[in-house]
Amino acid sequence: MIGKIKGLIDSIDQNNLIVDVSGVGYVIYCSNRSLSKIAIGDKIQLFIETHVREDQITLYGFMSQYEKACFLRLVTVKGVGPKMALQILGSLEPDQVYTAIHLKDSAVFAKISGVGPKLVSRIFT
Repeated sequence: MIGKIKGLIDSIDQNNLIVDVSGVGYVIYCSNRSLSKIAIGDKIQLFIETHVREDQITLYGFMSQYEKACFLRLVTVKGVGPKMALQILGSLEPDQVYTAIHLKDSAVFAKISGVGPKLVSRIFT
């Protein structure tokens, strides 16, 4: 498993980037919030969550261990896959997610596309 990647940003797409590590380009999916903070050519270090499926290996990258921990908490919820978790983290900082969960503040999640009342109630449990 890959736990961390350091390298240069080779390209940035809508929901992923390619990090060049000694000539090898890794496609890494990140939240829009993270992608907005970086530019092509930047040196970067990302904490990685590796998902292995029968037909693919997908890397998800995070600027901090705290953001990664929030992602891992979100994907434990039924109905929240990695893409939805990244969408949530693209709209909210990890502190906002944890605070909303602690206070059961559904209004915080209501403005995120694809997050309805049923999903919010599952996030709170």
